[in-house]
Amino acid sequence: MKKIVLATAIASAITSAAHAGDLYVGGGLGVSFLDPKVVNLDYEDSHNRDFAGGVTVGYVWDNGFGVEAAYSWLGTADVDGVRGNHDQVDVDYETATLMVTYGLHRDGIYGGVGGSRLYTDFSDTKARHFQDHQETWAWMVGYQQSFGDHLKGRVFYRGVDTDAGYFGVGATWYFGKKEKKVVEVAPPIPEPMPKKVVPVVNVSVMFDYNDNSLSGVAKEHLDHVVAHVKKYGGPIVITGYASRDYCMGHKCSKELDERIQENDYELSLRRAQAVAGYLVSHGVDKDAIEMVTGYGQTTKFGDNKTEETRKPNRRAVVEDYKEKK
Repeated sequence: MKKIVLATAIASAITSAAHAGDLYVGGGLGVSFLDPKVVNLDYEDSHNRDFAGGVTVGYVWDNGFGVEAAYSWLGTADVDGVRGNHDQVDVDYETATLMVTYGLHRDGIYGGVGGSRLYTDFSDTKARHFQDHQETWAWMVGYQQSFGDHLKGRVFYRGVDTDAGYFGVGATWYFGKKEKKVVEVAPPIPEPMPKKVVPVVNVSVMFDYNDNSLSGVAKEHLDHVVAHVKKYGGPIVITGYASRDYCMGHKCSKELDERIQENDYELSLRRAQAVAGYLVSHGVDKDAIEMVTGYGQTTKFGDNKTEETRKPNRRAVVEDYKEKK
C-alpha cells in the first residue's frame, strides 16, 4: 500500500505543476522477465517468468516531452539455493517508477528513461518472510496507436536495470479536449468594380473639293476632340482621305492614273496634318497623337460617280487608337 501511495503522490505533484499539454492515465498487462541478480541474490536455479501488470499516470507536452509515473507488479520468481542453502525462495517484485518520456504526443514509437525503486518481498519454505528495496534506473520503449479522440493503445517493454522488466500491451486515456476543427470559409468574392466608361472618339471632319482648310463646322467638331483628349488622354490616330475623279468617268492612261493617285495621297495627308495641327494648337499633347497618315484612294467612302458620292471621300477621321489595337 505504501508503494501505491508513493507513486500516486509523485504523479499528483507532476500534473499539478504542468500548465500545457495533455494528462493521461492507463494500464497494461504482460509477461515479466526476472533475474534475482537485480536484488543481489546468490542462487542455483530460478523460474523467472510470470504475469505482470501496472498502472500509469502522466503528462505530455505539445513538443513531445513528458513525465510519467508508474506502479508495476512484475510477478514472482521461484529461486532455489539462496544464500548457500537449498530452500526454495519466492521473490515478489514491485516497482515505482518516474520517467522522462518522448513521443507520446503522437502515434508511433516512443520511449522514456528515469529512476525506479524496486521492492522485493521474500518468503521461503520455513515461513520466514522479509522485505527489501533498492533504487536503480529504469527505461521503456513502445509503440502507440490512437483509437478515437481519447483512447490510445500501447505495445511496450518496461525495464528495471538490465535484468528485469516486462513486455506488455495496454491502453491509455487522454483527457485533453478534442481540438475543434477550423472550417476555412472562403472569403466572399468581391463584386467586380464597375469599369470606368470612357467615351470613344470617332469624329469625321469634311473638306471642300481639292482643299485641306478647316471649316467652322470642322473646328467645332475638333473642339470636342480637344476636350475629350484633355480629360481622358490618348492615344488617338488621325487619318486623311481623298479620292478625286479627274477623268470624269472615262478610262485614264496609266501614267495619268498614277499621278492622280499620288496627288490624292498627298492631299489626304495634308488634311490629316491640318487636323493634327489644330488639336496641338488648342492644347492637345503631341504624345497623345499616335499616328497621322493619309490613305489617298486606297480607301473610299463613295464611288465618285456623282457629286453626292464624291463628298464622303473629302474627309479626315479622328479615332481612339486603343480601340484600333
